[in-house]
Amino acid sequence: MSRVLVGVLSALLLSACVITLHQVAVTAQAPTEPSTIGQGITLYLEVIDDRDSLIVGQRGSGGLSGLKGADITAPQIISTLGRELKAGFEAKGFRVVSTNAGADAEVEARLSVRPKRS
Repeated sequence: MSRVLVGVLSALLLSACVITLHQVAVTAQAPTEPSTIGQGITLYLEVIDDRDSLIVGQRGSGGLSGLKGADITAPQIISTLGRELKAGFEAKGFRVVSTNAGADAEVEARLSVRPKRS
């Protein structure tokens, strides 16, 4: 009886690890060497998340059990990317604005996932 109980408890503990969600912290660092190349230019920056989901991978494959591994997500990736791009443009002298009305130029940064080529 005790072996069955230990086996059931072990299975429950191991399965909890498989379904636990995991998040990764994504960092980005745009080149921020000061410059005056953008002096006097107003820039509208739009960062678009074109991915189908926030999942960036999976932890474990389930192995022989056939269970799906835990999803790994990076929900903050767009805000991180946008913040670093803005800092990079501002370091170059651009004035980054949040609407395109009256902007001298527009930049679109799009994050998308392409199917893996064989």
